[in-house]
Amino acid sequence: MQKRFSPAWPLVLLSGCALLAFTISPSHANDNENLSQNNDIEIVNVRASRQIQPLNALASSLSVVDDEALQDPGIDHIAKALNRAPATWITQGSGQEHLTAIRSPVFTGAGACGNFIVAIDSIATRASGFCNLNQLFDLHYEAAEQIEITRGPSGFSHGGNALYGHINLITPNAPESQLRVQLADYDFKKLHATLTPNDQSYASLSATDSGSFRASAGFKEQKLSLGHNSSIADWENKTRLHISNLNQETAGFIQGTDSYRDADLRTQNANPDAYRNKRSLLLYSTLKNESSDKSIQIKPYARYNDMEFLMHFLPWQPVENNRHSSVGAQSQLTWFEINNWTLLTGFDVDYTQGELQEFQENPSPFAQNNIPQGAHYDFDVNALQYAGFISADTTAFDKLHIALQARLDNVDYQYTNNLSDGSACGPDATNCRFFRPADRDDKFTFISPSIELRMPVQERVSIYAHAKQAHRAPQATELYRLQQGQQSSDVNEETIRSVELGLRGQAQRVQWHVALFNMNRSDGIFLDSERQVVFGESSKHQGIEWEFNYRLSDNTTLFHSGTYAEHRYTNSPGGRNIAGLDMDTAPRQMNTTELSYDASSSVNLKLNYRRLGAYFLDQQNTARYPGHALVSAHASWNINQDATLTATISNLQDKLYAERADLAFGNERYFPGELQRLSIGLNIRI
Repeated sequence: MQKRFSPAWPLVLLSGCALLAFTISPSHANDNENLSQNNDIEIVNVRASRQIQPLNALASSLSVVDDEALQDPGIDHIAKALNRAPATWITQGSGQEHLTAIRSPVFTGAGACGNFIVAIDSIATRASGFCNLNQLFDLHYEAAEQIEITRGPSGFSHGGNALYGHINLITPNAPESQLRVQLADYDFKKLHATLTPNDQSYASLSATDSGSFRASAGFKEQKLSLGHNSSIADWENKTRLHISNLNQETAGFIQGTDSYRDADLRTQNANPDAYRNKRSLLLYSTLKNESSDKSIQIKPYARYNDMEFLMHFLPWQPVENNRHSSVGAQSQLTWFEINNWTLLTGFDVDYTQGELQEFQENPSPFAQNNIPQGAHYDFDVNALQYAGFISADTTAFDKLHIALQARLDNVDYQYTNNLSDGSACGPDATNCRFFRPADRDDKFTFISPSIELRMPVQERVSIYAHAKQAHRAPQATELYRLQQGQQSSDVNEETIRSVELGLRGQAQRVQWHVALFNMNRSDGIFLDSERQVVFGESSKHQGIEWEFNYRLSDNTTLFHSGTYAEHRYTNSPGGRNIAGLDMDTAPRQMNTTELSYDASSSVNLKLNYRRLGAYFLDQQNTARYPGHALVSAHASWNINQDATLTATISNLQDKLYAERADLAFGNERYFPGELQRLSIGLNIRI
């Protein structure tokens, strides 16, 4: 039996870290006084709360993945870059498919993606009621300046869908012109080119063609990012256009207990006809006017998403086609130093037109009367979402920084069913799987308050605490794609309440962050034992996470991040006896360690160790995946000032492991992980 989480020892550890902060902070680090200024750990700026500020000024947990990590030739999937952050687990499926966990289990199901926001320059890539489990598809990470991962609720700055965290890609202003070629095993080929003719404009194009170690699988993907910077009177203007296209042949789960250990079975594909085709577009401008006493920012945008895929994870193999288009704007007004207060207020609005169709071409392998061929769903949803927010910041007692924040969100859905109302089955059905509700309107309103406290305890060292509450409205699919005769989904918004205590610091050679968190979710939306969408599930998420980057010497750096957390059900709704049990697909421990060594002025070597702890596969905790540890190696050689050759060997030990495991339809299922793989890259500055 696993030990329960004890809140006492993390507090002792955090107190020890505070003592360490005093010990190695610059005012006490006499041994470092003669070190070269070039050995300083870089001060990182982030765009949290839609404002640029130093990372060490935050009263929350945020990690940054920089452009160097994103350009590693071993990064054939964005998960391999983002999983460096504490409490973050992006699980790979087949090709570019994935699921997201940030301070949470891996959620699945119709509205699971509603627990997170994925954004580009703080604009969500999907409208909040129309998310997708695979929404990291839309990020052109190859051309990013950095990606920021915020852990915990962000209701004030981002609104609904940011219950457990959000991922925000930051675009560059004027990136270097370059040409990058990446080659890897399994016929992986990627070409990336960036052209920056001047400080005002740039264009980045990435094209990938990849096979797979599994049969009848692979993908082709293209991404284009265009940027233009200009000034109009006293206004700065940044305009960005992002377009992506994905055509993927998908490999589904392999089934059977520990089947991921079978060298032959793990290469097979029981769903050779599975596919996923996706297109997306995001266009926006950032208009900013700043003076000595105030700042105004307006960000109009338009987005489009279209996806068609075979639902290979269901035995009857239907095809889903979903699309939505949006127009909207974000606005923000900041007043500086009003009687020692900084006030920030703003208004966001988003109008979306969405639609979804689900069609089954072939007969079901079982229960054909209840799972019929033909159209299951065809509906439209128009959504109007608007929000107002306010933040007040001040400093008390010369040291204590206080921020009081609140956001009011309103979501209105107008749903239209384009097929017959009610059951999708014939009169001989005994328990029809699919039910189409009649036309209806739904409205959700919620407030997300928060309070943040931060106080310096030494130069470049601070301790912080915050309490936050966030919500998410039900997703369109949770409301209108009903099953098993459920005539209406009378669910409300989910709520999460979070408290966090953290310590963040920086000395000449080291940067660190430690945080304790406790989050309680209520009114969770889930499928009950009758496959009906209901709400009322509650859970608790608590743990400790840490991250540090330490320059051991002039040519050696050690990076380490880790998490120990428990995710437990706290009630037993829907006839399930699960209170007190671990949530499924929720490893308690995750760790990443990377040692970087400059062998010479032109050669760098890295060794990376990633450990994923054990987790249960089902809510009743009857089946378990034992976890795994993977080692990878990386080398880069600066041939000259304009050319760099890189190589990465992933899964150096050639381990048999599973990217993700679960239990469904009575079977243990796995996405098998890749064996040892060599990737090489050449980057040429133009």
